[in-house]
Amino acid sequence: MQRIKDIRQALRRKYASRSNAPKVFSQWDKSNTGDVNAEDIYMSLNKLGIVASKDEARVLLASATEDQSRGNLNADEFEKLVFSAHDDMKVVDLSAMVPSSNRSQRNTFAQNRNSSYTKNMHDMGTDQ
Repeated sequence: MQRIKDIRQALRRKYASRSNAPKVFSQWDKSNTGDVNAEDIYMSLNKLGIVASKDEARVLLASATEDQSRGNLNADEFEKLVFSAHDDMKVVDLSAMVPSSNRSQRNTFAQNRNSSYTKNMHDMGTDQ
């Protein structure tokens, strides 16, 4: 966790003023979706010369997001990550986060699994 705190401190030193938060956010939002994902964080940190791994980028994202299942940060969450002087971070379960490219695949899997379970319960004559 100390490494993540060090990365956040480096970000705060780089971006000292909140007045340019919208501009910084748009620079980090590589896909212009209005959200910043772990890949955006990874690429932007390394472009700034703040060496970080993809896992560290995921931890940063997870520590700042309000909804870990989304897998990205909106502008408010991003601003808290970059500009907040607070070093307290949420303890996160990275396995709960799904990369955005896999999110629809996971949802389809969950729907199929639930359908199979319901069908099996019905075939056995057992209601849920």
